[in-house]
Amino acid sequence: SVIWLAACASLSGQNGQGVKGTTVWVTGNRMPGPDKELPSPEPVKRWIYFTPVLEMSQMPTQENGLYPTLPADPVDSVASSKNGQFQISLPTGTYSVFTREETGFFANKFDEKSRVNPVKVTENDMTEITIEINYSAVY
Repeated sequence: SVIWLAACASLSGQNGQGVKGTTVWVTGNRMPGPDKELPSPEPVKRWIYFTPVLEMSQMPTQENGLYPTLPADPVDSVASSKNGQFQISLPTGTYSVFTREETGFFANKFDEKSRVNPVKVTENDMTEITIEINYSAVY
C-alpha cells in the first residue's frame, strides 16, 4: 500500500488545480435536417482570459457577437495550442471565461444567475471545459 500512496501523491501533485480543456471553432449552418451531416467543430488556437465572475449587467453591448472590451481585468490568461488544448493553474473560485477574437472577446454561455460563461475551480481539482467559439455559426 505504500507504493500505491506514493503513486497517488505524485499524480495529485501533477494535476494541480485550475482549468483545462479545448477550444473549438464552430461555423456554418448548424440547423439539423434529414440526411444532413453537420461538420465537426475544428480545434483552434486562441488566447483564453479568466476574469472574476461577471454578470450580464456588467457587460458592454455586443458587436457582431463579440464584446469590445472586458469590464474587469483578467486574473490570468493562457493560449491554447494549435490542437485547441490548454491548461492553467488558478486559485479556487468562480471565473468568467472569454476567448480573444480579432475584433473583441467571445463568451456565449450564461447560468441561471446571469453569470457570463462561469467556471468553478475547486481545491486540488482540474475543471475540464470545451469552449465552442460559434459566433459565425447559424442555429
